[in-house]
Amino acid sequence: MAAKAWPENTISQYELINMFGNKLDLVAFTTYPQLIFNFPQQIPADYYGEIAEYTAKPVAFTEMGWSSNTETGILPITATEQDQVDFIARFLELTKNLNKEFIIWSLLHDLQKIGDAASPWLYLGLKKNDGSVKPG
Repeated sequence: MAAKAWPENTISQYELINMFGNKLDLVAFTTYPQLIFNFPQQIPADYYGEIAEYTAKPVAFTEMGWSSNTETGILPITATEQDQVDFIARFLELTKNLNKEFIIWSLLHDLQKIGDAASPWLYLGLKKNDGSVKPG
């Protein structure tokens, strides 16, 4: 297997699939590629497709997201609502050949900032705090 652009421990996590083998009904993943890639277009074409090399079981994404604003300064880039839209499209394209059982976006609404707490999760919602819908 060729070297990947994401953390080394990712490969060893796939070994958990082998440990449980036929006892699995499905294989679930959490994905926040924005913590690794600045823009959705930078996500490698085989980033999710590699899953099929390790299992033919149905796949679930139990927690996922892409921030639409990074004003908190936690992430090294500036994200926009369009980046969130682009990630959704990129994710669906890159996972089209997987047997997806379900997908759960982490937050429906953006979080309310409390004090000066900084978090990359503040703007993960598909709706703003006031309930207005974002393009994603």
